Amino acid sequence: LKTGKVYRSKEWANMLGYTKEEIDQYSDAWKALIHPDDLPRVEEEAENHESRHKNTFHVEHRLRTKQGNYKWILNWGKIIEYDKDGKPLRAIGTHLDIDERKKTEEKLAELNATKDRLFSIIGHDLKNPLSDILGFSKLVSENFNSYPPDKSLRFINLINQSATTMNELLEKLLKWSRLQREEAHFNPGKINLTQLFENQTNQFQAQADKKDIKLTDNLNETNYVYGDPNMIETVVRNLISNAIKYTNSGGEILIYTQNALEKTTVCVADSGIGVDQDKMNKLLQKNKRKIALDTKDKKSTGLGLILCKEIIDVHGENIWVESKPEKGSIFKFTLPKTRLQN
Repeated sequence: LKTGKVYRSKEWANMLGYTKEEIDQYSDAWKALIHPDDLPRVEEEAENHESRHKNTFHVEHRLRTKQGNYKWILNWGKIIEYDKDGKPLRAIGTHLDIDERKKTEEKLAELNATKDRLFSIIGHDLKNPLSDILGFSKLVSENFNSYPPDKSLRFINLINQSATTMNELLEKLLKWSRLQREEAHFNPGKINLTQLFENQTNQFQAQADKKDIKLTDNLNETNYVYGDPNMIETVVRNLISNAIKYTNSGGEILIYTQNALEKTTVCVADSGIGVDQDKMNKLLQKNKRKIALDTKDKKSTGLGLILCKEIIDVHGENIWVESKPEKGSIFKFTLPKTRLQN
């Protein structure tokens, strides 16, 4: 420990993709291989052992391999000799390759987060429309003979709306779960965005009219991109649906594109109540999807946007939002203009 000289086995070198001859036999060389994010924790554990606050040195961290990637190892060590002044002279230790274990733990953590999210959605988004269906159907059933026809019809319409909401949510859940289990079939091809936009605006026109929202697209000439047509249709449908939900009566929703040399950016802009941009972009970032969307009186677990993110991830592209509260939002995602590369 005074000289910094270290003996390392050929197995240690092989674990990181080196030969024994390629490994510098000094401790500083080992430190240089530690992941920068892990180094402070490793140094703290070493100090705790050297100062005798801990009997052994024991820490999990990443080491850089010869190929330039990082591998998780379990680092165990112990000082076995001190000088007459009580200062450490020699230490021994082992490094155990735990990379597969750590990857398994990360996968399990993702699966648990997915399960928690699923239960949250079932407990929140599905429970409300189901309660409406049960409540209104009970009222109609118990008072059918005494209610005037218009009142019964109003309750039946509310039941139908709640059932439609449940059906849409279940469809999103099924698509999302298939993506999570990597069971969704990815079939990229040429997409006519002009036709896709026209189909979607026609589909949502009645909902927009109910809120007196102007829903338009400005693609006057044929615009082609490459992607999975069914998946991209799902993304556009979810973004338009959200825009209608969060736009007040008399507002406007515009669908358009921004063209670059190799990519097209699809934009769904609304004049709605807006969102917190940082919060929304965190929702659209990988592994940061525990955030629920609460915007004034509109509450949602954000499943539709998470589904959009998963789909765009499959395409290897980006999705983000530009928004300010009370100023409206523009959701954007990119798609390639040429055939996707494997």
